[in-house]
Order: sequence, then C-alpha cells, then structure tokens
Amino acid sequence: MASSSRGGAYKTRPGQDHVQIGIDSGNDYDLDADIDGLSSQVSRLKQVAGAIHEEQNVQNGILSNLEETMEQARLGLSTTMKRLSRTIQGSKSNHLLYLLLFAVGVMAALWLLTKAYRIVRWVV
Repeated sequence: MASSSRGGAYKTRPGQDHVQIGIDSGNDYDLDADIDGLSSQVSRLKQVAGAIHEEQNVQNGILSNLEETMEQARLGLSTTMKRLSRTIQGSKSNHLLYLLLFAVGVMAALWLLTKAYRIVRWVV
C-alpha cells in the first residue's frame, strides 16, 4: 500500500482498473481549506485568461491597422512605380533632343539675321 503526502492512502491491485482511496480521519486534514484554495486559484486563472483575451483583442486590432497601412503603402508605391516607369519610357524618346536642336537652330538663325542686318546696314 502506498501513502499520499496528506495522510491518505491508496492501493491498487494488479489486473484491476480501479483505485481504492482511503482518508485517515485522525489527521488534521481540512478539505474545505483545500477546496477554497483551489477555488481562489481557479478565480485567478480565470482573471488571467480574461486579461489574455483582452490583450489578444488589442493585438488583433493593432495587426489589422498595420495590415491596412501596409496595403495603402503598397498601393501608393505601385502607383509611384507606374508613374516612374512611364517617365523613364518617355525620356527614352528623343523629344528633349529635338527641343534642344530647335532652340539651337533658332539661336543660330537669329545670329545669322543680326549679322546679315549689320552687313546690309554697313553697305547702305
């Protein structure tokens, strides 16, 4: 027979599926105090579980806001990349070169006209 730490005893028989428990009544063993202790521990566990649930709700809200913010940032970045791509494609064309050549041609034509005007004025 084996003995528990609280003054009770239990015994098992080989080949049987049940355990026989006996409690010594001579010891100062207070079940009510143990039940009250367990009840207070269960109450504390219930409070901890409620606090964990509240924290989980707060964390889920934060994660949802973060996901929305990341989605908005991704969309903004996608739009910016499309604009940048269009700008790069547009800069590959020769529009700026043609504009620069036109400006140089206009300046050369004005220079030639002023030289021709000075020559005509000097001759006349």
